[in-house]
Amino acid sequence: MIDLRSITRPWAFYSLDEVLGCVPRGEEIREGDVVVLYTGWDQYNWTKPTRDDVMYFDRHPGPKPEVVDYLIDEKKIKWL
Repeated sequence: MIDLRSITRPWAFYSLDEVLGCVPRGEEIREGDVVVLYTGWDQYNWTKPTRDDVMYFDRHPGPKPEVVDYLIDEKKIKWL
């Protein structure tokens, strides 16, 4: 899991450099890995006291295409 909470904002697209900067120290992404990009956006889902449907469904952050290309094409991860 890569914790992206420090770089996510509403409607933001996070870059490859930002994602790689959040990889825990001493860890690396290897071929065959399953990668979870944790944005913390679950805090807005309907089961939480901080529920906010607009934030959860409409304003969630996401990766720039370069992130997906790197993880799948270069790192050859199994799942994102």
